[in-house]
Amino acid sequence: IDPTYRIADFFESYQIPLTLFVNVTEVMAYERYDLPAAQVYTSQLRDLHKRGHDIQLHFHPQWLDYRRKDGQWLNESLISYATQSLDYHQWYDALVSCRDWLTEITKEVPTAYRAGGYCIEPLDTNMQVLSQIGIKCDSSLHGRDAQPYKIGDILEVPIYGDSLGRWDMSGRMKDAAYL
Repeated sequence: IDPTYRIADFFESYQIPLTLFVNVTEVMAYERYDLPAAQVYTSQLRDLHKRGHDIQLHFHPQWLDYRRKDGQWLNESLISYATQSLDYHQWYDALVSCRDWLTEITKEVPTAYRAGGYCIEPLDTNMQVLSQIGIKCDSSLHGRDAQPYKIGDILEVPIYGDSLGRWDMSGRMKDAAYL
């Protein structure tokens, strides 16, 4: 909570809004167990949205069936961190639920998405579901040069570019003209 507010305050000082990809499945798990963190988290999201920041959808499927016992999270989920473990209908229903939850919090339908752990496989199925629920932009993949491109009707904005292109292994830029 505090680090997010510090980042938001910093960007606000330059009048730049943040795009925050919210792991909705985790917050929904907190709500299932009536944990105080759920209220704190949703209050922060409402506040940041009122302050002009962009709140978008992030998804870690393993949280769909995480359980708690004796005050501890049990990581015994049969659903892996990747969406491949979900069939089409499970994936669709989970994303609709997450989209609707986030819409209730912000009063805006999310239009961007980021997969947990960069796992958006199977790509064709997942892009189809994202499109069906109103997502226009995805930021889950890596790109060769970090340039946006289309996958069907979804705009893919890569997280970052392949470091083998413009950077050498020490992190120094090879092609100064690119800047």
